[in-house]
Amino acid sequence: MENPEKPNIRLLPTMEVVINEQLKNEVSKMIAKYKGHFALLGGLDMLDTMKRYIIYDVNQARPVGLIGWVGPPEEADPSWWVRPESRQKGYGKRAVELLAEEMYRQGIQKIKKDILIDTETEGEDVASRRLIRHLKKRFNSLLKRSRG
Repeated sequence: MENPEKPNIRLLPTMEVVINEQLKNEVSKMIAKYKGHFALLGGLDMLDTMKRYIIYDVNQARPVGLIGWVGPPEEADPSWWVRPESRQKGYGKRAVELLAEEMYRQGIQKIKKDILIDTETEGEDVASRRLIRHLKKRFNSLLKRSRG
């Protein structure tokens, strides 16, 4: 079950990873360890060409996942991945909240209706669907607030 406290995370732009050698090594190790999970997210080679961010745990000073989107502002297609050992601890929920805020700041107008879910278990599918609903709810509340 997720912790009631929000994890202290930041979404680091991938360019920060490219120029920070230590962080680049940590992210490379994470990707190498879980390389089978990165088909949809691309690999480290694609990080600098897409709107991708590292989910970075500030307290533990380590990357715990990747998040971002592709597509035009009229229909952005978000995706994310959290390390298996970091799941069910609130990282996904907090990361999609921050992603919604970033997408809004970047001028995204709409999130794609049917977001692909690619997980290994039914339990992960349920969690992913919950995160999709949370992302869309947060994003739509930002849009409504701006329209006033």
